[in-house]
Amino acid sequence: MKKLLLLLSVFFMLSCTSEDEYDSSGSNGNHATRISPPEWIIGKWKNEEGIVLQFTKSDLIIINSTGYQSSVSYGIDYWEEKGNDVELVETKTEDSYIFEYRDAASTKQYFNFVKTSDTQMGSKRFYKGNYTKL
Repeated sequence: MKKLLLLLSVFFMLSCTSEDEYDSSGSNGNHATRISPPEWIIGKWKNEEGIVLQFTKSDLIIINSTGYQSSVSYGIDYWEEKGNDVELVETKTEDSYIFEYRDAASTKQYFNFVKTSDTQMGSKRFYKGNYTKL
């Protein structure tokens, strides 16, 4: 359990980034692995607890209620730089976006978002809840 907590702590500490670090192809020059969210989900979404999910063309940035930010693409880069195959898999439809990847501990990071209207969506896995587009 301590190893898992340490691993998660390292991931979140190193997950802060800016999209400016990535070039227009969605790569930071070292890796081509990027999520590519569908157009309907691009932008900022906020839930009742104050968590903001910011989707860009190549990333998901999570901003917690205290303002701490983490980046999915940065996390993927981190595990790839350590020599791990993250096995990114995405599924996109007109009203859903699902992606998953495995980190170094083979822990599946699974995200599932469902559009309920143009301004509302639900998250069924990580960051569960209902979100409103900002």
